[in-house]
Amino acid sequence: MSMILALTVAGSNVLIFLLKFSAALDMGNPEVVSWKGSKKYFRSAPWNGIGFSGAPEIRPNRYFSFDFISNDKELYYTYNLIDKSIITRVVLNQTTNHRQRCTWNTETQSWIPYVTEPRDDCDNYGRCGPNGKCIISAMPPCQCLEKFKPKSQEAWNTMDWYHGDIYTYHFRGLGDTSGQLLPLEKKGKVCSENGKLQEK
Repeated sequence: MSMILALTVAGSNVLIFLLKFSAALDMGNPEVVSWKGSKKYFRSAPWNGIGFSGAPEIRPNRYFSFDFISNDKELYYTYNLIDKSIITRVVLNQTTNHRQRCTWNTETQSWIPYVTEPRDDCDNYGRCGPNGKCIISAMPPCQCLEKFKPKSQEAWNTMDWYHGDIYTYHFRGLGDTSGQLLPLEKKGKVCSENGKLQEK
């Protein structure tokens, strides 16, 4: 039988995940987080007073109202049905790795998805790695920010974008007019040895 154990270590809550797919409120930055094993898979972004900023469908509407409580003693999130005739449930689908809110359709006698998270590939946490941006309509969907380049071009070429991007500088050493591109982690060493650093 799979379960989630919560342990208290040095005054902070540490979750040990034994489930393939789970969801919980992140206590450090209050938001709903879905996990694949011990890896963060989706985040709703923090509560903004009305709803979770990264999940616009989880806001007060004619079907549901939401409450979010966060203080020194407790942290929880609830929903209330406004129309009590609606039958609803939240499902963690361990096959598709989606968290779905479904409503019961009496006519078809089936559960109909109302909200599915993540909504698309760009909703997956860290899809394009650090400093990458995801554009669902682009091919490939992962792109580099301006003045960035893939951290691993070899991985990028195989559509493995999880390494992300690194900031690139245009370097000119003293007396050097040709310049060369350098990743951020090399700038300090080269700058101290050879000259000055200029952003391109």
